[in-house]
Amino acid sequence: MEVVIDTHALIWYLTADKKLSKKAKHIIEEAIKDKRRLIVSVMVLLEVLVLVEKKKLKFTWEEFNHQISEFPNLIIYPIGLDVLEVMKNVGEILELHDRILVATAIIHKAVIISRDPEISSVREVETIW
Repeated sequence: MEVVIDTHALIWYLTADKKLSKKAKHIIEEAIKDKRRLIVSVMVLLEVLVLVEKKKLKFTWEEFNHQISEFPNLIIYPIGLDVLEVMKNVGEILELHDRILVATAIIHKAVIISRDPEISSVREVETIW
């Protein structure tokens, strides 16, 4: 099973934040142990970069980049025409970044690690939390 990860879940994993559910942590650890592919949308990277620039995170961009580059089965997925085509059919009530994550998950037939209730309400994808 492939996994698309939401921004908050990735940050909470990297910072060992207790807000990350045990189930989400387990799935991420399986990806790190090379048992699953972990898909990170470029949108997630953009959000992390903005948070780093605003000094809302306790790590630098370089530290973040180094940490995720050590994930063996990491795929950084672009926001290409394929994502935009799928986004046309994804709920318009979702915020832009949520639509991108959902579209990415649909393309990869992946589950999404997120606690966002709006993402969880999309019936085309399975959410793990």
